Amino acid sequence: MTTGEHRDTEREGVIGLSTPTLPAAAATVRARWAVGSALGILHPSAVPLRDGRVRLSTRHDLLNAQVLRSLQEQLTRRAADRVTEDRLLAESVAILGAEVARARGEEPARGATDALDRYLGGPGLSPSQRAEAEAMLQVALAGAAAHDPEAAERLRRIPQPGPVVRTSEIVGTSGLIS
Repeated sequence: MTTGEHRDTEREGVIGLSTPTLPAAAATVRARWAVGSALGILHPSAVPLRDGRVRLSTRHDLLNAQVLRSLQEQLTRRAADRVTEDRLLAESVAILGAEVARARGEEPARGATDALDRYLGGPGLSPSQRAEAEAMLQVALAGAAAHDPEAAERLRRIPQPGPVVRTSEIVGTSGLIS
């Protein structure tokens, strides 16, 4: 049994293992990193306040402490599920963008797409970071498409992957050829 796995059942020599998870402390650290990084990307001049709120730009442009706690709790659960750092950051950027838009009285889905566009427009993204951000952008566009014709058009223009060929089909076709 590897670190992080735990036994679900043990009977007659059969051991069932659940999906490995990170210890709570490590997941919390990863979530804090993702939230801090997303704030740095989207609002580099953000200032954390003593009461847990974050000032984004002006003294009236604030993000509620409860919103930040909820974001961190959600990302802690995702980190415990061992999602990659790149995926965790992309999710953090999208959710933070949605929450900032909501706090400003704007459409949250549009906030998520704008945040991901800003992240994707930044310098130095690795191929993995870009792939995760683009995947999250597609999810955000799908959420925004119902209320935003521009998002619907962008979603329509995204190339869809071709059909996936299953191994069983390859083997079956191979048998017919032989």
